[in-house]
Amino acid sequence: AGTLDKYVGDAIVTMFGMPLPVKDHALRACLSALEMQNRHAALRAKWAQSGQWPTSVLNMRTRIGLNTGYAIIGNMGSEVRFNYTMMGDSVNLAARCESVSKSYGVYTTVTETTLHAALAYGAKLNYRKLDCVVVKGRHEPVELYELWDSSIDEEATTTCKVAYEAALAHYFKGDWRVALAAFETSEMLEPSITFAPTTPSAV
Repeated sequence: AGTLDKYVGDAIVTMFGMPLPVKDHALRACLSALEMQNRHAALRAKWAQSGQWPTSVLNMRTRIGLNTGYAIIGNMGSEVRFNYTMMGDSVNLAARCESVSKSYGVYTTVTETTLHAALAYGAKLNYRKLDCVVVKGRHEPVELYELWDSSIDEEATTTCKVAYEAALAHYFKGDWRVALAAFETSEMLEPSITFAPTTPSAV
């Protein structure tokens, strides 16, 4: 489980691994994100069955960004107001992952650091490489990955991942025409959302 840091508008900020250190914090973060998406998919199904909600509610989605790294964590503020929170570049990068998800039309974005740390604990995650970018406020590029939750057609993700990552390879090499054609093929293979989510497997 994670530790709720704060609410910022309609956003929830959570940390994993503090105040009680755990070695598999990256895995816990990934599984929590997937479970949130699964629960939201179940709610969409419930709302659709009730017939009482507008289309905008039935299509509601949640964007999540995850990153793993060092941060300053503890009681911060003044005698007037302080709280237990976290600060640092790694925290900012997680927020950037959430906001950049909209540009890619995806909903759960993680950095290479988080993904590799989660996989190191034997997690069976369904994912694809999204891009390698320099996010606002940083100078070094970071690899971004999309995590697919179980509300996504798993069989379709396999063909889409192969096609998308092949297109990405051409893009990175500067083969623009080939990359464009490959991305167009990948777009037609994008997996659909189902209304019958299942619980993801942790190991």
